[in-house]
Amino acid sequence: MNGPPAVSVVLAPNRTEACIAGGASFLLSLVVCGLFFSGALQSAADVAWALLLLAFSLVLTASLAYRGSARVSLRWDGERWSYAREEGIACTVGIALDWQYWMLLRVEPDSGLCEWLWLGRKAQVKQWPALRRALIFSAMIADDPAGADPLGRLV
Repeated sequence: MNGPPAVSVVLAPNRTEACIAGGASFLLSLVVCGLFFSGALQSAADVAWALLLLAFSLVLTASLAYRGSARVSLRWDGERWSYAREEGIACTVGIALDWQYWMLLRVEPDSGLCEWLWLGRKAQVKQWPALRRALIFSAMIADDPAGADPLGRLV
């Protein structure tokens, strides 16, 4: 079956998630401070739970910042996807949201947990049309692996 040509996309480090988590951690710390100074946290257990929640929030922010600092490459070779942070591994890529200029992709490596990637047309101007074609084509293959033609004709 003839599909879209190979396309490779290298994503620059993305710190959007870390910035959102950092902002949420900051707001949470303000709330905890407000609760503490207003006297709403009466017992030591209340303070401990609030501090535990704040610590979890900060650890989540740090892990997202670390994860967002790596370069990521996504490659369609004409038959299957590969995803790489350090080394290429086979994966399944699906479109979770498609807003023409932005896409949220679900990348599920054959070996482990899925990841979510935000892609924007502005950062991938030259590869964007080919990337969209490859994503839609691979989704059609996943839905109908029997070999139907993308135009709806029987093969």
